[in-house]
Amino acid sequence: MVPTPAAENIIGRVREALQMMTSSLTEEGVFQPDRADKTFRINMSDLIAAMILPPLEEMVSRRAPGLNFESYHIPRADLLRELSGGTMDFAIDVPMFNDPQLCHAPLLKERYVCMLGRDHPFKGDKLTLEDYLGFDHIHVSSRRSGPGHVEIALNRLGHRRHIQLRLQHYLVAPLVALRSDLALTAPLRSVSQYDARLMELPFELADLELHLYWHKSRSEDQANRWMRDRIMDVTAEYL
Repeated sequence: MVPTPAAENIIGRVREALQMMTSSLTEEGVFQPDRADKTFRINMSDLIAAMILPPLEEMVSRRAPGLNFESYHIPRADLLRELSGGTMDFAIDVPMFNDPQLCHAPLLKERYVCMLGRDHPFKGDKLTLEDYLGFDHIHVSSRRSGPGHVEIALNRLGHRRHIQLRLQHYLVAPLVALRSDLALTAPLRSVSQYDARLMELPFELADLELHLYWHKSRSEDQANRWMRDRIMDVTAEYL
């Protein structure tokens, strides 16, 4: 049975009311992270998880050993429902959500670079746009089709690049670039640990910008607020 739109609206309001009740009950006591036993569920891509989870787990395990994490990557269309229903606590994503039920805060910005393997035939010290367009490229996107931000930026200049390999996950892309003549355009922090050549891009490309999202009904929940602060601390201190 599929609920009607009216039923969906009612369900959303009931869920929000229940979460507000849970939040107020939590606030009657004092959240003690060193004694807490709770699992936080965070929606983020593999790239974001690789950047944020290692320092976050290290920090939280020292202060709150009973807290656990689960990382998921759900479709953006489902995010509001998951956050409002309490099946997801946070989302870390680009700033593209504009719903009054969601609260958010900026986490970090990271510039993009072009990664080339050490054996790549290009041996220059600086890329020109002609050089970049002459490469065969790896494109990473969770979608099966459609242009990415690099394609949009190049289209504005009247250019296209040749995509030889399209992947859904960022973490495998550098491994391919290391063992091929393919070029990878990626956030600096995601490729800086590899023995590769990292070149500045020869055109303007907006930085990767990440925001932390949570449902407004959880804003005053002490556990949620404590973890929000830790996530922000990690991005400020380590990233």
